[in-house]
Amino acid sequence: MHPVSNPFATRYTKPGSLPYLFTEDLITEGVDRFLKSARNGDSLGEVRCDAKASAHSSNAFRQRLDGLADQMRPNTRSLIVGPHGTGKTTLLHTLWPILEQRFGSTAMLKLDGESVVGGSGYFALSKRNAMNVCQAMDSLPTGSLLILDGFEQVGSLRRRVILNRARKKCLTILATSHRSMLGMSVVYRTKLPTKAIALLSQQLIQSSPGEVKHLVESYLESCDLSRITNLRNFWFELYDLVQPHLLSSPPPKPSVSHHGSQIADCVASDPTAEFERRAISR
Repeated sequence: MHPVSNPFATRYTKPGSLPYLFTEDLITEGVDRFLKSARNGDSLGEVRCDAKASAHSSNAFRQRLDGLADQMRPNTRSLIVGPHGTGKTTLLHTLWPILEQRFGSTAMLKLDGESVVGGSGYFALSKRNAMNVCQAMDSLPTGSLLILDGFEQVGSLRRRVILNRARKKCLTILATSHRSMLGMSVVYRTKLPTKAIALLSQQLIQSSPGEVKHLVESYLESCDLSRITNLRNFWFELYDLVQPHLLSSPPPKPSVSHHGSQIADCVASDPTAEFERRAISR
């Protein structure tokens, strides 16, 4: 038997592991039923599937993605804007397969976001990021798409140089940022709806033991989800809530073969979980 992993470990919550939920596509009735069942202690299996289907059913989700992709016309510079931890990188990963089909040649670059405060540290970081972007542009053929995650990590003057080079090479730029930028069109602003937080949290614990589900559902019911502005930090909060329970739980009983021999392959906890949780994506 395998150890029970923390459902909020980084490998389950990193960008690309969860779908981006458009606010416009969250069907209120389905999610409300989901949350009501959690409060009443009902069986959540069937309602969970209904809520998930409500958020991504029919063609609404694909239509939203296609509508965004339609704005990435050749040789344009587009921007996805939103606060930290509201799903900008997740949306990029969700869009990427569609954009690859349309542009053929694409590349995504995650810009370094080390914690530096002004001075030479910031300028060195900005210069390094700008050099990486220029190298990526040089490696792409004319007419390609370059996706830049965290474009605010490049200073304004270097951004202007990058956009001019992209224009001359007929490259399309799609970037994320915490704010609007000169010379780029904002195509979408990410948000963090309360119902999306609840829905994604429940999706993560779908395969967890009953005790973990009850613990998380009780916590979701008791806390004010409207106060959450950074979903990534909330995953860490839920990780810390669940991990002590996993560490204190007794190991699973070893199974017995038909010959009566015990198969002792059980592990009480995930030894890499704590290191994985701390691997914060910038």
